[in-house]
Amino acid sequence: MSKKETSPETNPDLDQLRNILYGNQARATEKRLDDLEARLETVRRELSEDLNKRAASLSSSTTSQLNDNRNTLSAQIDQMAADFNQRLDTQIATLNQQLTDSRAESRQRDNDLRQEMLTLGAMINKQKTGREELGNLLIQLGRQLQENAAGTSQTDK
Repeated sequence: MSKKETSPETNPDLDQLRNILYGNQARATEKRLDDLEARLETVRRELSEDLNKRAASLSSSTTSQLNDNRNTLSAQIDQMAADFNQRLDTQIATLNQQLTDSRAESRQRDNDLRQEMLTLGAMINKQKTGREELGNLLIQLGRQLQENAAGTSQTDK
């Protein structure tokens, strides 16, 4: 026989012998591999479920934290807006009071100036009257001087 004919691939007796010698071991190894694949699939499934649960939990907690942060920021913005509006209202009230005070002060100054003008006008009128009186006095003085001069001239003659 040639080597080709006696090769293990073509010899059924050798296959049977190999099956007898290594068959139980091959089946046991194959069973172990199947068990390992089953356990591996179970672990993969458990890990996948755990990963999905953790992702859902993380998503839920992140959403919760985001909502809490949004609510906190909204409350802070509302508080800041309220504070700003309160300061603005206070500033407006202060400016309105200052405007009212300025108007009152302007009115008082205006009234004081009017009173002073009336007083000055009355003084001018008195001075005008004094001038007229002075003028009349000068005219009377002039007449008396003329009369005295005329009387002196008549007595000198």
